[in-house]
Amino acid sequence: MKQYAKRSFITWLTIFLLAFLIVPINSFAPSGVLVKGDVVSASRVRDRILEIAEAYENHAWTPSEQNAYHTGSDDELRLDGLRVETPDEGYIKPTGGALGWWAPNEINVGIPYKWGGFSDLSQFDEGIESGKYAGDIWTNYDEKATTGNEKQLGSSHAVGVDCSGFVSRCWGITHHNSWTLIEVSWPIRFDDLKEGDILCSPGNHVMIFKQFLAFDKTIIEVYEASAWDWKVSERIYDCEVNDQPYWAYDRKNKGYVQVSREGHGVALTHNGFTAQYWAYSHIRPILFDDTHDEDNDEIVAPDALLEIKD
Repeated sequence: MKQYAKRSFITWLTIFLLAFLIVPINSFAPSGVLVKGDVVSASRVRDRILEIAEAYENHAWTPSEQNAYHTGSDDELRLDGLRVETPDEGYIKPTGGALGWWAPNEINVGIPYKWGGFSDLSQFDEGIESGKYAGDIWTNYDEKATTGNEKQLGSSHAVGVDCSGFVSRCWGITHHNSWTLIEVSWPIRFDDLKEGDILCSPGNHVMIFKQFLAFDKTIIEVYEASAWDWKVSERIYDCEVNDQPYWAYDRKNKGYVQVSREGHGVALTHNGFTAQYWAYSHIRPILFDDTHDEDNDEIVAPDALLEIKD
């Protein structure tokens, strides 16, 4: 009887160990967590993009006076040669600029804008705790774009996200700018926008599309990290679709090209200011032309977090 029980125990133990080895490790991940290599539906990925965007918009944090810094015109206060201006309530805005908003020793909500920023939420909290500066809104391109021949992503003494860093985090990819984001996405018609797609003006600004607010698609809601309020926020824009040529990435020849197609461009207006944008999708190719052919396109860029299937 004892030998039978022993054999039964060994048999069941063997079955359990084999099952553990056969079932993917991802199966033991917490519910709702997407792990690199997961194959999931496009709709699930879109949901996850908006979940991340909302987390950045609603993130609560409590800074101290130590997290504020203002170089101003004093060159001796520059950090590693760069001017730093945090968007706290002590920020003195230039003519026409947005006011600072966050307050020390109080609960603030929303990740602040930081030129070149790519902080995830944990990195942001750790940075605030260690005394790094909360955001950096000094966006002088000539000063911060390059240092010699090296790309300069703003001050290493500050944490936060800029527009493209925010989109990159939501999409689960490495840090891209508003130009290189079109290398990992496909141009689409404005009317075909879905949750988690982007509206991009390469070299200028990019935002996450949330939803249409009007039946005729003349009003949209987006998530963005922008100079409107120097933080990650939801914002509403009026829209007027146009046929302005859009920029696309030629995957065969590894370069940017301009393409003319109806309905890809849109003029977005908020608070009396209008700017030109184009629609792109990261989820899957929707059109194929001489610059985007089915044989050379991939469903998601090689550095993306997730593998997608319809």
